[in-house]
Amino acid sequence: MNVDHDGLTRYLAADADRPAPAALASLTRALQARFGDALAVILFYGSSLRTGDIADSVIDLHVIIDDYRAYGSPVLSALNRVLAPNVFYLATTAGEQELRCKYNVFGLHHLPALVATDRLAVFTWARFAQRSAVLYARDPVALSRVHALRAQAVRTFAAAVAAAGADTRDAAEFWRTALGLTFGCELRAESPRRAAELVARDLDYFQAVTSALQLPAPGAARFSARASWWLRRAVGKCGSLLRLLKGGYTFDGGLDYLVWKLERHSGRQIDVPERVRRRPVLHIWGFAWRLYRDGVFR
Repeated sequence: MNVDHDGLTRYLAADADRPAPAALASLTRALQARFGDALAVILFYGSSLRTGDIADSVIDLHVIIDDYRAYGSPVLSALNRVLAPNVFYLATTAGEQELRCKYNVFGLHHLPALVATDRLAVFTWARFAQRSAVLYARDPVALSRVHALRAQAVRTFAAAVAAAGADTRDAAEFWRTALGLTFGCELRAESPRRAAELVARDLDYFQAVTSALQLPAPGAARFSARASWWLRRAVGKCGSLLRLLKGGYTFDGGLDYLVWKLERHSGRQIDVPERVRRRPVLHIWGFAWRLYRDGVFR
């Protein structure tokens, strides 16, 4: 796979240089208060960016800090290093508008390993490969480094998908396959159509990224590539469960948020047993298996 490295990075930087809703400044101020000078870059991504709706949804952010020591907590630092990212919930007000935000924390020093080509866990590079907007950048050097890491995420993602035999002749089909593969590596409630919807909404972005990647002609999937995706699926499903447990420590109301999201995407009402709330480490496994068996997520 040939890649116009400079062209890809330049495109990602230019595409991310788009105005964000002014109300999001309240989130930036809250994150600056938490992380201080260690806050390097904030990226706005996800459904709120695609639709422009920030009032009736949970806003998704990537928060990149210099070092996990900025937490001032050895436990949070260790959790972020072992099972990145740590995910937190933040609510602020902008005038009379209440904003709800879910943000992932990554270390600028840690990101190169998380988007590397030998990484089995897809969470980071699958999300960094999608469209983002810069909400905050401390300085041009930090921002440039983040865009270069985003470009690496795109390359890692595309190479893994192309090796699995995806059709590289059509950008829309290629990225539908790509997102579908990564969705299969997580516990998600969305229907299989979700990947197609995401690609259709940001088709100009995926076409431009594909052009910079210069994908090779379609080829047969290599056994090693298929085996890697099977392994990624196993690692990813386990990682999703572990993040759910970790969220009980890092994410106030994390279980209720997860249930709300599963209900929203599956159309099913979910009742959380009291034993799961009291002792999630012991009982979340059986609860998750029951939801999976009932088709609430895949």
